[in-house]
Amino acid sequence: MPTTASAPLLVRETDDNETWLLLYLGDTLVGYLNAIDCGDELWVMEVSVHPAHRGHRHGTHLLKALLNENPVSQIALSCDSFTPDHLWRHAPEGLAEPALAAWYPRHGFRPEADDEDSHRMVRLP
Repeated sequence: MPTTASAPLLVRETDDNETWLLLYLGDTLVGYLNAIDCGDELWVMEVSVHPAHRGHRHGTHLLKALLNENPVSQIALSCDSFTPDHLWRHAPEGLAEPALAAWYPRHGFRPEADDEDSHRMVRLP
């Protein structure tokens, strides 16, 4: 499990069709990514970095790890902000939608215009 090393440690956990990528600095969980295998695509449920550890590319580290593990999979997500209060109580809201809408395309995601969900973005293999 996590150690006191200063380099980020990525831990992968799976349960049935769900994958968690957990990013630790020492023994501190600083971020996570949760994805579900829906059969025809992977759906990213959440990407979250603790407010005290934002701005250090931890979210990018998590997202790139998922993309690298699944180079030929279609990966989709909803590009909207959420509050990860179930893990980090009283945490401020995540990145605002305009920031997310600029961040995800840098990783190959594009809006899917024909979908009912106006926030849906997809990265095609």
